Amino acid sequence: MGAKVRMKGNDWYVFVNFKGERAATKCRDEEHAIEVSKAVKSAIASRQFNIAAMRNEKFSTAGKPDSPTLRQYYESDVEKRWEASLARNTSKNFDVSLRVHIFPVIGDLPLTQITRKTVKDVISTLQKRDSHKDPAIVIEIHDPQRASRPAWLYE
Repeated sequence: MGAKVRMKGNDWYVFVNFKGERAATKCRDEEHAIEVSKAVKSAIASRQFNIAAMRNEKFSTAGKPDSPTLRQYYESDVEKRWEASLARNTSKNFDVSLRVHIFPVIGDLPLTQITRKTVKDVISTLQKRDSHKDPAIVIEIHDPQRASRPAWLYE
């Protein structure tokens, strides 16, 4: 069990081995890697470390700009594309579906934190809540051209 700071290529990483499981996280520099390593070691010593949480966490401090939220991405990019490529009422319907059903739940999450599981959980919740509605209504919030929709949505 422990945390090691290593340079791989031109990037600094913290490699963690905890109860037979391994995880790694990229850091912005050596100093940051040392800080993360100390925090991991401290959490392990106090029996509060969760390697699954570390594995799932996306560090926005790895030298990259922060990811926009789903709402920001929609308003800066997707909304304009839909308005240009779809019929006016279709675009309005998609917009209302997003603002009423999706944004209250995950609209403020950065795109890097929205996973397949997140989307499936939201769709499942909406289907349970609105079971009297057609399931296609729940999925209409995605790019309306099926070919460009992610395949994992239909698994």
